[in-house]
Amino acid sequence: MSARVPFAFALALTLTLGAGAPGSARAWCQMTTSNSAPTLEMPCVTEGVPLAWRNGCMAFAVDERGGLDVSAAQIEGVLDASFRSWMSVTCDGASPGFNVLGYAERATCQQAEYRTSRGNVNVVAMVSDWEERDYDPSAYAITTVWHNTDTGLILDVDIMVNEQLGPYAICPETGCPPALPRNRVVDLENVLTHELGHFFGIAHSDVPNATMYLSAARGETLKRTLEADDVEAMCTIYAPGTLDACTDHTPRGGLDLNCEDDPVGSSCVAATPTSRGDVPVGWALFGAGLAAVVVRRRWAVRGTQGHLRQR
Repeated sequence: MSARVPFAFALALTLTLGAGAPGSARAWCQMTTSNSAPTLEMPCVTEGVPLAWRNGCMAFAVDERGGLDVSAAQIEGVLDASFRSWMSVTCDGASPGFNVLGYAERATCQQAEYRTSRGNVNVVAMVSDWEERDYDPSAYAITTVWHNTDTGLILDVDIMVNEQLGPYAICPETGCPPALPRNRVVDLENVLTHELGHFFGIAHSDVPNATMYLSAARGETLKRTLEADDVEAMCTIYAPGTLDACTDHTPRGGLDLNCEDDPVGSSCVAATPTSRGDVPVGWALFGAGLAAVVVRRRWAVRGTQGHLRQR
C-alpha cells in the first residue's frame, strides 16, 4: 500500500512545554471509557480509564468523494497541516514519538465503524445526510474514538464532517477574507485541527482560545494554532518515551479502505447516536457513549464521540 509523505515529531519544533511547570492550571481533559457525559457541574468526566494510543504508528485515509466545497486532495492538504500543528509539540525538548502518514489511495467510507473480524482504516469523510443520521445539528464534525473498554487503548478513529453546516473553505492564516463572508464560511483546517485533538484522546478544554475549546465561530482560524493548554494535554498524555516505537502502520485487522461493503453477518460495530439525557445543549459535545456490542475476553469495543460545536 503506497503512502504519502509520513510525518514525524522530528519536524518543526515550534510548540514546547516544560513538563510539570509549577503553578500551571490544568484545564484540558482526557477522554475516558466512562459512559457518563459532561455536565455544567462536571464538564470533565474523570471516572473510567483514560483513552490513549499505545503505539506511535498512525495512518489515515480521506474518503474519495471529497466534499461539496472541497476536493479529496484539498482535504488531504488540510489534514497534513492540522497534523503538523499537533506533531510540532515538544515536551522539554523531546517529542511524544508519533509517526503519522496519509495513504495515497483514498477510502470509500462515509461512516464511523470498527470491524473486529476484518480490516479497518482511520477515515475522514464529508457527510451530507447529517440530520438523517440524527447527529447533533450544531456540530461541525463528530470524531468517534473506538477503544478497549477495559484498558482505554484506542483502536481506531473516524472523523465525519457535517456538510450541512458548510460551505467549507481553506482560508488564509489571517482568517477568512471579505470575499468569503465570515458569517457564512467555515474554515476546514480550524475544524479538523480540533477534531485531531479528539483523535489523540483529548476531550474539551474550558480555555476559550485553546484548540480544544468546545465551540468555534464561522470563519474562525484560531484553532489552527495550539495553545499552552493543548500542548500540556499532549505532553501529559504522551510523555516522551511512553509510546511503543513505530514499526508498522497497518491498522488492527489489516487495512481495508472500503467500509461500505460489509457482508451480512460481519462483526462490525457501527457508530449510532445515543441519548444525551440531561446534558445541557452546548455541553453535549463529547462523550455520546456507544453501547458495547462485541465482547471478547471480557472486554468490549466502544466508540466515544467528540465534536466541535458552532458558536
